[in-house]
Amino acid sequence: MTTVRRFASVLRGQRRDYLVLVGAWTLLRVGTLAVGLLLQRLFDAISGGRAAGLGPWSLIAAIGGVEAARQTLQFTSVISRLEPSIVFRTKALLRDQLLTARLRAPADRTGDPGVLTIMGNDVEEISTFAAWSPANLARWIFAVAAVAILMSVDAALASAVFGLLLVLSATIRAMHGRYRRYRAASVAATARVRAGFRDAIAGVPVIQAAHAESHIGEHLHRLGQERYRAAVAEETYAALQQNAVANVAPLGTGLVLLAAARGLGDGSLTVGDIALFGYYLQMLTEALASLGVLVVRLQRLGISLDRTRHDLPDGPVGRRVRMDDTDPPPAPGADPATLEPLRELTVSSLVHRPGAEGVCLTVTAGALVVVTGRFGTGKSTLLRAILGLTGPVTGEIRWNGTVVRPADLAPPRCAYVPQVPRLFTGTLRENVTLGAAVTESDLDRALRLARLEIDLAAMPEGTATAVGPRGLRLSGGQLQRVAIARALVRRPDVVFLDDASSALDGPTERELFDELRRDGVTVVAVSHRRRLLESADQVVLLGRGGMIGSGTLADLLADSDEMRSLWASYARPEGA
Repeated sequence: MTTVRRFASVLRGQRRDYLVLVGAWTLLRVGTLAVGLLLQRLFDAISGGRAAGLGPWSLIAAIGGVEAARQTLQFTSVISRLEPSIVFRTKALLRDQLLTARLRAPADRTGDPGVLTIMGNDVEEISTFAAWSPANLARWIFAVAAVAILMSVDAALASAVFGLLLVLSATIRAMHGRYRRYRAASVAATARVRAGFRDAIAGVPVIQAAHAESHIGEHLHRLGQERYRAAVAEETYAALQQNAVANVAPLGTGLVLLAAARGLGDGSLTVGDIALFGYYLQMLTEALASLGVLVVRLQRLGISLDRTRHDLPDGPVGRRVRMDDTDPPPAPGADPATLEPLRELTVSSLVHRPGAEGVCLTVTAGALVVVTGRFGTGKSTLLRAILGLTGPVTGEIRWNGTVVRPADLAPPRCAYVPQVPRLFTGTLRENVTLGAAVTESDLDRALRLARLEIDLAAMPEGTATAVGPRGLRLSGGQLQRVAIARALVRRPDVVFLDDASSALDGPTERELFDELRRDGVTVVAVSHRRRLLESADQVVLLGRGGMIGSGTLADLLADSDEMRSLWASYARPEGA
């Protein structure tokens, strides 16, 4: 019941649409009940049994009218409009809220590889259940009503038929456990085949160098054989289940006909009663057979809801969620919309575990601050912590003396370029602007500061040049500079560069930072390049235990053994 309650909570915002769909399917099932009762009267009228109250032609017309109304409602509204509406609306709203939650989450959670499964399979499962359950709820309502009607006609025969159906349900449920194991084995075998082909394609150079083509072929053949055996077992067992369900209706019909000889002989049953039993039997078989499917779907639904519960907000899935819907209240005295241009950014006693601890630094407008230290000392974490991209974080951040939250440092106040920037399939311009409305002067300035002018001159299509999936058509240095241009295009007060010039040669890196300094851009950069450290206004040195010291490079070289050791290990890039 927990799964049902959680599903109802997810659909609170679409309760009206869901109830309308349940009502429509129930109306269709009521029509099925009515057709069965009309058939009973029709056969009684034809055979001269109990008085039907209407003539045969009137009954035939009534049956035709009910069926026409049912088919019209089903195909013009239920299947074509109501079901697709609730499926696609649920998908859209779930993905909207899941994506919003991911965009609001710390950066260390956004890289979860399972997010694609959640966005795809789990959302699909929840939305499909939203459309599947109303039809089956109506089907079980029909089953209860049909059993009650049949019991009123002949309690003994109805009990026998119902008992047969219960045996079918128990048999299917027992078989379904084994089928699920076969299904799981088939899915796992298919996944191994896909993984094998993916690894083989990705490792073609290695395979060729090792002359291992035959071994890889044998390995893939073995995986294929395992998948073949698993798929055959799954399909065989599925066929057994389908045949079991398909043969119950004929068995029930035979039972009804055997009982008919007794009933027709003593007058307790009429031809119309036999027709009624036969007509309802098929529907009852489908209803009880669907109980096995219900068990599986509820299990899948519960798993999908478990996987999405950490990302879905507490509110119903009934409206789009804006990025600011879940923002915490602003800190006292901080209004991002009215913050003045940067004069001084102060970070006091910032702590993030594991990573940056006890960090204090001051960044003045137009300054170049370089964060350095050995691998694993929290340099990247420090930048992400200041910007609220990881958490939890304690400490105090002040903008021109006013306490602010990390969320207040979002663009256009600050911009961030990670160690491995991500480009998207599209043009160079689209990757720089990310859909923002920017002027041509802002775009030209960003491209100039990022030192992309020479590269663009060699591209016939200029900023309309397609960069390929993830920027694969660009070199490593071009990719980093496009990401830097993306950070600069909105004219931020501070740019945070997380070793974002590591792929640049010495002269290009020097030109990049010289251009940024001339333009007055305030930069906080993680780097171990000698020239960048030499030109920095302030160097922040991090160690395993947190912040070791800060100041000019000369001060740190004079006072810190760690800085002297690092300086000796840092290589100066060619041409720097």
